[in-house]
Formats: sequence, structure tokens, C-alpha cells
Amino acid sequence: MSQQRKFFPGWLVVTSGFVIMATCYTIFVNCMSLFQPLIVSDLGISLAQYNISNAISTVVSVVGSLVIGHVADKVSGRVLGSLTVIATSAVLAGMSFVGELWQVYVLFAVSGSFASTWIVCLACSVVMLVFLLVSEPIAAKLRASVAGE
Repeated sequence: MSQQRKFFPGWLVVTSGFVIMATCYTIFVNCMSLFQPLIVSDLGISLAQYNISNAISTVVSVVGSLVIGHVADKVSGRVLGSLTVIATSAVLAGMSFVGELWQVYVLFAVSGSFASTWIVCLACSVVMLVFLLVSEPIAAKLRASVAGE
């Protein structure tokens, strides 16, 4: 007899954390420096002009961090996390069509408001909170599988 396995909810935590980190955090924090020389040469701008966009993103993130706590009290974490992933994906798609410096500044400001603020202040916190809430069932399931139950 084959037993049909019940869906394990811990995989939702792993999957949502992967999507959030892969689309928002990793690309903007770890990978943007890889594209920096290409963006600077394609747009014909100086490195200092490009780095202003990083400063804009940081300033917007700081200001957004002051606001996001109030928003998080009124809007579901799932909704905010979903909006963050969608907005960040749209910003990344928009960056592939950039032709002028002002467009870089606008997209980095948007990425600062969505990606940095919501990811750092909310989405990662929500994922960690969910992980902590389901960690006991995960640990219990792991103990049961090790014990052969």
C-alpha cells in the first residue's frame, strides 16, 4: 500500500524566503556592482553619477523605514511581500530599458522604497517570524522522521 504524503507547510516558508531573497535582496544588494561598469559605459556617465543613484536609494529606504511600520499594522504581510516582489521585478525590467541618467535615479528611488525598505524592515521579518512560528512543527516532524515514526 502506498501512503499519500500530507503537504509539509515548512516548504512554503522556504519557497517564500527564496523568492523574496532571490528577486529583491540578492539582486539589489549583491549583484548591482556586477552591472555597474556596463551601466556606466552604456549610458556614458561617470561612476560618481551612477553612485548617486545608490545614495538616492539609501535615503529613500531610510525615509521609507520610518513609514513602513505604520503600513505594516494596516496591511497584511503577505500582501506587502507580494507587492515587494512584483515592484522589484518591475524595477528590474525597467532597468533593462534605461536610456538616460534620470531614469536610473527614478528606478533606484523606487527600488529603495520597495525593495530595501519592505524587504529589510518587513518581508525578512515576516519570513523569520513565520519560520519561528512553524519551527516547532518542523522540528517535531524531523524528530519523528529520525525516530522512524
